[in-house]
Amino acid sequence: MLEENRSLELKTELKSALAKLKTADLDGAQTVLVGLLDAVDRRSDEWIHRRWNKEIEDQAGALDLLQLSADDFYAHLLKFMLDALNRAQVEHSPYAHFVIDPVFDAQTYICLLLSSPHITHLKPIPSPEYFQNGRYQRYETTISPNAFDTAHRRVGFVWLTMDRVMQSPQVIALLFSKLGMTPPEKCKAHTRIQLDRAGTRIRPHLDGENGGLVTFQMYFPLDKSNFDTGTELFEKRGDQFETVKKMNYKPNLAYAFQIGDDSWHGAKEPMPQLSEGRLSFLTRYRVDT
Repeated sequence: MLEENRSLELKTELKSALAKLKTADLDGAQTVLVGLLDAVDRRSDEWIHRRWNKEIEDQAGALDLLQLSADDFYAHLLKFMLDALNRAQVEHSPYAHFVIDPVFDAQTYICLLLSSPHITHLKPIPSPEYFQNGRYQRYETTISPNAFDTAHRRVGFVWLTMDRVMQSPQVIALLFSKLGMTPPEKCKAHTRIQLDRAGTRIRPHLDGENGGLVTFQMYFPLDKSNFDTGTELFEKRGDQFETVKKMNYKPNLAYAFQIGDDSWHGAKEPMPQLSEGRLSFLTRYRVDT
């Protein structure tokens, strides 16, 4: 209530300053505006202080999560993932998909972000499509027990648990159900961590190779500086691809879609200059053979 009252006071003072400007009372307007700016500065300081305190609390909570047992950490992540999937609202243009924003609470997201593997623990994709100007542009690693042998213990702990969550029969059943699908009797989640660097070109593709059924991808940026570099969903018209929806590359956002003959997606233009690369956790569901 106090915050609301103070906001009304600031608006009243601003209107007073504008009125004085209209009557050419420049000295009076300047006095009001200086006082208004001082008040805004005080509010900004208070907001920054609250935000810092919140960030410190979230980081402390994230570190506490890393002290959980493997089973307790799994139960924690599973609860949030199931809650997130239950919140998802499915859209059908250009094909069945949904966006979840956010997936986890702030503490859990920070825990995952702090446990991101270094680029030295990822492997470049040896394809001409991802090799430009003398350097590789896409790196990835399949999540497996041996994937993070040389990384800090927490990296393997966190991402192997995420793999376990995506393999969960509960997650598979709910994810497929949301998209109007029935999972096959033997369904396996193939998980990996992927890093795209500046200049990466993601040409329109379907994800249907090797019997892909559903794609789930979650973004892990440090901030919103690369907000406009998310995946685009296309509708193919002749030889052209029209963007129907573009994801925002923002913290704690995930999306999923049904793979089919029309599930075109990618990026029309090469990735612009990325401040820290575009890091994501990607899961592709296939029939387990």
